[in-house]
Amino acid sequence: MFFRTNRPVSKGEELIVSYRNASFSYKERSRYLKAVNIDCQCRMCKLERSESQEIKLKMAKLLKTYNESIEPKLKSRKVYPSLIKKLEDTIAELRNLRKEHPDLEFNTMELSETLAHTYRKSGNKEKALSILKETYDLYKAVRSKEIRHIILNIIYISLELKLVEEAKKWFDILLKNIVEPIMGKLKDDEPEWRKEALLLAEKILPVVTEIQINVRSEQ
Repeated sequence: MFFRTNRPVSKGEELIVSYRNASFSYKERSRYLKAVNIDCQCRMCKLERSESQEIKLKMAKLLKTYNESIEPKLKSRKVYPSLIKKLEDTIAELRNLRKEHPDLEFNTMELSETLAHTYRKSGNKEKALSILKETYDLYKAVRSKEIRHIILNIIYISLELKLVEEAKKWFDILLKNIVEPIMGKLKDDEPEWRKEALLLAEKILPVVTEIQINVRSEQ
């Protein structure tokens, strides 16, 4: 058995594997881990064990408000600016609760995608694109697989805005995201990697073929 990393690893650096989706609550994750006799000491579990009850209650309240009062209304045809503002405030408050550990604030990934979709639906595609890029930067190091959906939307919106070079850049980012765990680090100054990467990526994520066709058709 061997492991391939997407970045350099220092000698003695701890390597960890996720046994459960990090977006699950600590209670849900720990219940499973205890069942398989694992006492997890990762940064995420340590943080959640150390967080005060006040922070946990605030977080739960914000997420409940989103699920019950904001998200259902966003599905309507017309979304009022006040509702968008409420969603933006919710995201900001959630991030503030973990401002010391921004890379471990997983709750806002879905909310940020929803916010971007809402702006896109309302016609402000530039704002939607900006939000998605910010979300990508925040989570790319810790949720590499889940981030693919965000990359896909960045490509689609870039094409809608006729930003062809931008779409091409993000298509390469998508390819690397998919195949680097298998092929290893790919270098931009070695263009021959794209052909092999594309063949592999199409098997893992078939929608890649459609995206490539769309990008080429806009050139």
